[in-house]
Amino acid sequence: MKRIFLPQTHPNCSPRKPDLNPDQSGLLRLTKDYLRKQVSGKKFENEVSLHLKESFKEDVLFDNMYFETGKYSNKLKIYQTIQIDHILVSKEGVFCIEDKYLSNDIYREVSGGAQAKSWKTKRYPGKRGSANEINGLKQNYYHFSFLKELFEYNEMNVPIFQM
Repeated sequence: MKRIFLPQTHPNCSPRKPDLNPDQSGLLRLTKDYLRKQVSGKKFENEVSLHLKESFKEDVLFDNMYFETGKYSNKLKIYQTIQIDHILVSKEGVFCIEDKYLSNDIYREVSGGAQAKSWKTKRYPGKRGSANEINGLKQNYYHFSFLKELFEYNEMNVPIFQM
């Protein structure tokens, strides 16, 4: 089913994170474990970005892009946003890239298929880390679908690939 965006719900590219009140109900609480994971994940994203820039010198790379989707959350009183780790624009098309950092030092096993909502993880004894991770394949497909819809909405015939 193809969705049609109305002008008042047009998705916008945004260079900023959404303005949120951290005490607002329904928002994620920043635990020590979450912050630790965020730091290691950001470091990994930066490494991937450097490798992409070195490998694709002729192409344009956008990192950490936020988009407003046009979907409004009545609970949070904001428009839903999505964050895409990397968007590589080349002669061949647009590449939507999602990366996940799962350390071999913490996790001994990660399981779950492409259609699973999240991946189950088994940690080494005494290691901290979450029991579930967001399925990066499913997350990337959502981002890919959003970009495809955005380009179609703007009547741009550009091949889009997911990685």
